[in-house]
Parts: sequence; C-alpha cells; structure tokens
Amino acid sequence: MKIFPVLFLAVACCGCEADAVLSAPGDMPISEIQGNAAVSPLEGQQVTVTGIVSGDFQDDDANPDSLGGFYLQSLAADDDPRSSEGLFVFDRNAQSAEVIAGDVVQVSGRVDERFGETQLNASTVRKVGRKNLRLTELTLPAAAVMTNSDEIVIADLERYEGMLVRIEQPLFVQDLAGLGRYGEIQLSSVKRQFQFTSTQTPDASAYREHRARVATQTLLLDDGRVEQNVSPVRYLSANGLPARAPRIGDAVEGLQGVLRYSRGSGPNGLETWRLMPTAEPQF
Repeated sequence: MKIFPVLFLAVACCGCEADAVLSAPGDMPISEIQGNAAVSPLEGQQVTVTGIVSGDFQDDDANPDSLGGFYLQSLAADDDPRSSEGLFVFDRNAQSAEVIAGDVVQVSGRVDERFGETQLNASTVRKVGRKNLRLTELTLPAAAVMTNSDEIVIADLERYEGMLVRIEQPLFVQDLAGLGRYGEIQLSSVKRQFQFTSTQTPDASAYREHRARVATQTLLLDDGRVEQNVSPVRYLSANGLPARAPRIGDAVEGLQGVLRYSRGSGPNGLETWRLMPTAEPQF
C-alpha cells in the first residue's frame, strides 16, 4: 500500500498453532509480497502463496455485498517486524473454494494495489488443510503517524495490514457521521477528543501536533461490507432485530478483526485503517 511513514511502531504477537502445514516449493511468503516500501515490490507479478484464512468476506456468504474475498495470514512470521504477515485475496473472478477461518489455502494470482491496499487478485484457490489462527495484539495510541494520498494525517499501522488483530483495551465512540453511509464508527483510545481551539489558542505548529496526536488515537470500526447506504445498518441491528444504537462516548473492548487499509466504499470515503470485525463488537 502507499504510505508516508513518519515514526516507528512496535508489535507483539500471541497465540498458538496447530501441527505444521508446510508451504509448497516455490510459494512466495506474504511478507515478501507486502514488502516495506511504498507499494508491493511484486506489483503486477503472478505469484503463488500458501497461508491461513483469517477473515472470510467472500461474496457467497450471508452478506451479498461483502468484500469479494478473504484475508490470508502467513503460516509463520518472518524476522522483519516492518513487513506485514497478512494479505487480502480478491477471488470474485477465480476458480475458488468456499473457505472459512482456519482453512489453509494455496492461492495463485496477480499482485495488485487497490485504493492503497496490497491485494492478490486470485485465479485459483485450493484448500490444503487446517491450522490454528494467530492473533496479533494491537494497542492505541500508535507510536507512529503517516499521511494518506489525500495528505491527511492518520495512524501508521502499516505493519499490521491485512492481519488478524485483537484490541483488549477499551475504545470509545467519537463520531457516527459515517455509520449510515459507510457502516463505520470512529473510535479512539481516549474517552473524548476535543477540537484544538476548545483547549488552546490558535497556533499552527501546536495544531499540527494536535492533529498527529489525535491520529495516533483513532481507528475506524467498519461493517465489513463494500456497498454504501446498506440496510439494515449493521451496528443498528442484531440478528435482523433493532439493537441499542451506539452513542458518542460508548465503550467497546475486546475487539477482534482484520485490519484493512481502504476507503469507505470504492473511491469514496476516508482512506485510512479500518477494523473489519470477525467477532461481533459489544458496545
């Protein structure tokens, strides 16, 4: 994905694995597809990769407006903390198997960059086994910021791109403006984010510092769907029935999902980090 890193961010992994499932000879490691530069060093090339399905968002699942694919995670991490171990596989046009989380699959396809996200545009998907999932612990505020293609400052979570993460700490609802259109809720690691001039006098340098600080605290919770203005709105309903609407200041903890870099829908919406939940958030 296209990034403009400013600072450095640390990561910690946890979890357990089942009996080893070996990659086939000639497989490309996910971390090499992701790389640690502005775009994948393999963009446009045909590759084959074997990994564990960490998030299932295929078109033929319960939501017809899903992402059209699934997230794949490395069987084993490499020694480079700067490169991600996750990857989105777009399989809408592929000879693809129906997959679920924990499946080990071998995928062949072309490496693409789409709206800033590194993806594998699959031609074939083949299931080859099962394996326990690893979750990576993620905490906010981040220790890094970056600017997106619109020159907006956001948290630098590049090394988590496409990976299954868990956020144990409570996050707090800050903004619901995008919930109806994009199915997104803006969360923060602080209970309330204030406008700069609510607490300080106007100052350009201090304002830039304020924007960076707010960016490190912020993450979008997404509904995991690609369409706009979807009904019913995911976080306003549960099992087809009305649910308590989330409100500004509500807390949610124990979040689990795949971290995606994208806009709200296609070319529309804020280009930033979005948590695509694999377990239902509890506000």
